[in-house]
Amino acid sequence: MLLSICKDTLYVHHANIDNSYGEQLAKIHIPDMKNIRGKAGLFGGKFSFNYDRKEYKFKLPAKAEKFVDFFVK
Repeated sequence: MLLSICKDTLYVHHANIDNSYGEQLAKIHIPDMKNIRGKAGLFGGKFSFNYDRKEYKFKLPAKAEKFVDFFVK
C-alpha cells in the first residue's frame, strides 16, 4: 500500500511493483482520525488509527520518522 498526504487528507492506494500507484483504497479526512498511534525505528515502524468505525494498521519502512511525527506530536 502507498500512503500519501495532501492538505488534510490521507490517501491509501494500492502500490504497484514498479512503484506507481494503483487503485485508491481509501480517502481519509485527517482531522476525523481517532486513536492515532505511530512508532518509527531504524528497521521500520507501525502506524494505526480508527476512522469511520474501522481500524487501520500499517507497517512502515525504515526512516519513517517524519511521517509518524506528522500525526503523533
